[in-house]
Amino acid sequence: MKYVVVHGLAVILLTGCVGKGDEIPGPEPVSNSYAMGFETERTGEFTLVKVHDPWQNSRDVTFNYVLAKKGVAVPDSLGKLPCIRVPVARVVALSTTHLAMIEALGQSNTICGISGMDLVYSPVLTRRIRDRELPDVGFEENLNYETIVSLDPDVLFLYGIQSNSRIISTEMRKPRITGLPRSTC
Repeated sequence: MKYVVVHGLAVILLTGCVGKGDEIPGPEPVSNSYAMGFETERTGEFTLVKVHDPWQNSRDVTFNYVLAKKGVAVPDSLGKLPCIRVPVARVVALSTTHLAMIEALGQSNTICGISGMDLVYSPVLTRRIRDRELPDVGFEENLNYETIVSLDPDVLFLYGIQSNSRIISTEMRKPRITGLPRSTC
């Protein structure tokens, strides 16, 4: 099930938002036949994504994100939510599971850093690793935050194993970790 959530979110992040011109109608739910664990609503030129219970055994946890095209202003009412500018051009993936989904979308060129290079089996990505074009950013509590910051990612895909994702997410927000976008529009 978490595969479906991550895949659905990856599709949305990597393909961008669809705008409807200058008018800003009320929220329009986006139908989804296969993926579970999240909902999306389009309003004007941005999309609101609500991810529910993003890791194993999580209960009543929801993360909200605004997806907005680069250069598009987000309303003040959503200004405090994390904002991901789309289409995403640079991705750091902390699970090799994400790599296959991103590659299936034809977007492997957006991957700029990974965790667990020994577990990569994609010929395209293993070549990039061998040619030192794709760095390893560390693993779990041993992430190399300086490497992640130097890669200048648009988005960092965490993995959903209990509350490890929350620990890593909290660590990435500490003041000593500078240079990462703070995800606000």
